[in-house]
Amino acid sequence: MFLFTLTPHPPDRASPALRAPRLPPLACPSKVHRTFEPPGAGSLDDASPVPCYRQLVDQVQAAVATGALRPGDRLPSTRDLATRLGVHRGTVAQAWQMLWSLGVVDLGPGRVPRIRAAIPPVPPSSPVPAAPVIPSSPAAREALVAWRALPSRPTPTDPLRFDALGLDPRLFPVDTFRSCVADALRRKGSALLGYGDDAGHPALRAAIATRMKQRGVSRSADEILVTHGAQQALDLLLRLWTTPGQEVVVESPTYDQVLPLLRIHGLRPVGVPMTPEGLDLDALEATLNVTSPALLYTMPTFQNRRGRARPGPTVSGSWRCARATPCR
Repeated sequence: MFLFTLTPHPPDRASPALRAPRLPPLACPSKVHRTFEPPGAGSLDDASPVPCYRQLVDQVQAAVATGALRPGDRLPSTRDLATRLGVHRGTVAQAWQMLWSLGVVDLGPGRVPRIRAAIPPVPPSSPVPAAPVIPSSPAAREALVAWRALPSRPTPTDPLRFDALGLDPRLFPVDTFRSCVADALRRKGSALLGYGDDAGHPALRAAIATRMKQRGVSRSADEILVTHGAQQALDLLLRLWTTPGQEVVVESPTYDQVLPLLRIHGLRPVGVPMTPEGLDLDALEATLNVTSPALLYTMPTFQNRRGRARPGPTVSGSWRCARATPCR
């Protein structure tokens, strides 16, 4: 039996050029009830259970809601405000970072923090009729029926979408991305317009290998295959490690798009319930005692649907269960 995991990178591991610096929150010093004057009236209360940086966040948000702070208004620098309040600079930096992540503040290296304009709502769009699909096999037909039976997705006008991991186009750094593309075209020219390496861009694979080595996984760039997404990677793994009729253990709930993919390959998904700590190891062991699955599909980091990171003991327990199960 083989165990493979899908571990997406968390949002705070983006390129340094595209994110503001993240500093840990620090406790307030011993002074009590300091005045927070610019840019709005307020105070920091050491006796409150709310951390100081979060108090700053709440005060700025309240000032924006009441109109005391308007789009384009400048916020004090972390050094200046920390000095005025008598707190560590990291406390203010953490507050500004959270306001940036909430879309309240424009923040970046070398830029003055300013109140951001409200993001306009997504305009409604007309539904696009689905093209007819003719399944190529009974398994594909079954997968299509199962996919169409999934709950309908929210419309583009819904304020938040938790069903997909897509980017919000209103927050995407278009100008920065355009600059990066232009820079790549200047350096590589027309060479970028042809077919690249089937395994992925060599420089990207080398960077991935270096990153993995820093995390204790020693692999060369030649051992790394860059796919167009998780779905293609999963399809390749299923082609390599499974045959039709086998069972695959999955978390319940799990990534919804993996279930139709399993059915297309003629595989039978076997669900194991989740607990607040991750995969239910007792249920997993009981399942493995009565089945001989080809794979255990698990997501120990940022589990899709729940978004939780599994603690180490649960991950190692899943691995031990998988290793103790013989291959079919």
